[in-house]
Amino acid sequence: ERALEAIRSGQTTVQRAAADFGIPSGTLYGRCKREGIELSRSNPTPWSEDAMTEALEAVRLGQMSINQAAIHYNLPYSSLYGRFKRVKYEADHPTEAEEPPLPSHPNLSAPQIMLVQYQH
Repeated sequence: ERALEAIRSGQTTVQRAAADFGIPSGTLYGRCKREGIELSRSNPTPWSEDAMTEALEAVRLGQMSINQAAIHYNLPYSSLYGRFKRVKYEADHPTEAEEPPLPSHPNLSAPQIMLVQYQH
């Protein structure tokens, strides 16, 4: 209860209270949620989309590794890595929007048309 009170009043964080009171942080987070205690969200330093675009281009051209680009452009490595993998995947696998449209039929839905196509 003292730990929850300290968190509720804003005197301490869940992590610090967990250490101070010898309570697992997961237990405290769960209790805070049940008690309706609002926890402050940390605001990570935002990065610009322009920096991400430039970093992706540098990696794509082989000018830098993902790690070098993350450091140079001050981006989280995991964000740059994830975005690079996604862009590369999308380039290798065109989206459904780029596939030819299904033929239309006045009495059949798209799944039925696909089934008819599959059966032929």
